[in-house]
Amino acid sequence: MTPTQALSLGGRQVSGSKRIWALVWFLHTLIAAALAAFPAAFVAQSLAHSNWSQILLREYDTSWMLETIHAQQGMPFSAIAAGAVVVAILLLPTSTFLAGGAIALFLNHELPYAPRRFFEDCGRYFWRFFRLFLISLVFYGLVLAFSGAIMKLAGKIWGNGMEAWPLVWAGRVRIVLALLLLLLAHMVFDYAKIILVWEDRRSAWRTVMEAWRFTIQNKARTFGLFLLLLLLSLLIALAWWGFRAATVNSPAALLALIVIAQQCYVLARIGMRLLGWASQAELAKSLRPEFKPVVQPAFTPEPAPDYSI
Repeated sequence: MTPTQALSLGGRQVSGSKRIWALVWFLHTLIAAALAAFPAAFVAQSLAHSNWSQILLREYDTSWMLETIHAQQGMPFSAIAAGAVVVAILLLPTSTFLAGGAIALFLNHELPYAPRRFFEDCGRYFWRFFRLFLISLVFYGLVLAFSGAIMKLAGKIWGNGMEAWPLVWAGRVRIVLALLLLLLAHMVFDYAKIILVWEDRRSAWRTVMEAWRFTIQNKARTFGLFLLLLLLSLLIALAWWGFRAATVNSPAALLALIVIAQQCYVLARIGMRLLGWASQAELAKSLRPEFKPVVQPAFTPEPAPDYSI
């Protein structure tokens, strides 16, 4: 199977999984609304008796935000930061929980969707996916340490020189290498989740090693599909940035349109995440046909007992 074929099959699955799409969007929106309540309450209190509220609706003023931070001496922004941490703690388990059900659904798309099976799969793979997340932190930490080592080495070599361009280029190389390694790790851990579900594995470490081996052995197809997904994500981001640039000084009357466009962008990003799992699942199944998943039976209600005599 080619990367384009996997992307096409994944797109069909995602387009037919509107209930999963809506569920992920609803939960993420609910958590984001809880986070937005902290700064919204502060802004409302700060501007409740001021005409600046109407001006800031037309055009965001960075200087006002900086002056407010200085005047409050970090408060209530410390409370806002605490709220962000709480929301992150809620968002991480939620995303990990839903990932198990979504990937299992894409791997067994021949079966009809059943809410009970979906949520059972969410719970079945939650702790395994959470262990994968903890392992991913180790890899991401190694990437960041490698990035810092590059700058330290560049400082020792060119730090006392008269020209700044070697350090500038070293910084650019560091950013590019770190970004590529982070993207590679992200792709590998996506395949680790897929292999874990597809082969019903228990060991997170062995699954990660197998995902690395699988990615390298099939580098042309795995990297090709990942580049296609990355290109689509960049096109969506560019479209959103272009829209925001065109509406940066829009009047308050267009606020509803901006909110709707923003939610469309959020839906597009969720769709890209689901598309990544679905298309990578199709590619993994085609390259590892000898493994068969453990299919859980659909829930069927038991017949009511007969108490008649």
